[in-house]
Amino acid sequence: MLFKKWLGYENHKALIVLGAGASRGASFVKTNQNPKPPLDNDFFSQIQFIKKAANTEQIEKLLDFVNKEFGSTIGVSMEEVFSQADYTSRFHKEVHVDTGPVVKRYVEALNCFYKSLPLLFQKAIRGNCEFHETLVEQMESTDVVLSFNYDCLIDNALKEKADRKWK
Repeated sequence: MLFKKWLGYENHKALIVLGAGASRGASFVKTNQNPKPPLDNDFFSQIQFIKKAANTEQIEKLLDFVNKEFGSTIGVSMEEVFSQADYTSRFHKEVHVDTGPVVKRYVEALNCFYKSLPLLFQKAIRGNCEFHETLVEQMESTDVVLSFNYDCLIDNALKEKADRKWK
């Protein structure tokens, strides 16, 4: 990689760590674009931009659940909602407690979340990212990428621009 040469580390491996900002700052994201690739704390704000699109019954149900359980969708993190719903569901399964209406609402919310996430990605992720592709083009076969993102921007860049450096 070019930066390894500048630093005098040409013969060393690089570890590239990508967090949520790597997707939010993608080359295709415009300032006035909505929705944007979601961050943990604005997932529910971003998903509201597509709730009026076709086939968004799942989004409406998810937003309704979040409003009822958390009092708002503003400032509620995706991780907080997902974790609470997932843990509630798992707890009742593992201790073999009868799942009443509350637990069933949580299970339904999880299912709505699973169906809503790809709908948001379809609208927010607009093609390949030039920044990710440039990074991949600069990488050596000994370098490593660690991504904490739930989208596939770096995966797509590796597929398109890695010149078969990795299997």
